Amino acid sequence: MRALPALLQVDHPDIGTLALRFLKQRRHICEAADLLVGRVEPGDEVLLRTVMSELEAAERYRELHRLVSTFVDLAGAQLAAEQLGLLADSDVPPPCSLCRADLVRLL
Repeated sequence: MRALPALLQVDHPDIGTLALRFLKQRRHICEAADLLVGRVEPGDEVLLRTVMSELEAAERYRELHRLVSTFVDLAGAQLAAEQLGLLADSDVPPPCSLCRADLVRLL
């Protein structure tokens, strides 16, 4: 959906709600995750980890790579240590050495 990137510039609580709805429906996954940067609430990391696991199981590695990059952005923006740890303890390995290096640096 071409309108989603434009929403990155909007500062409104409904943007985070919309992003979570898209993630729960597994629609526009990467764009929805991008919308969560700066808007993550405690517990959202569980949904993100589930989506990441599903992408890995479906061998959708391009989306998985982008999602891991978004996690790095999320961590830099606002994820607490516990939330980052939950993502890092995920069963899904980051898809490339650059993503792994970024996550290791954050931990």
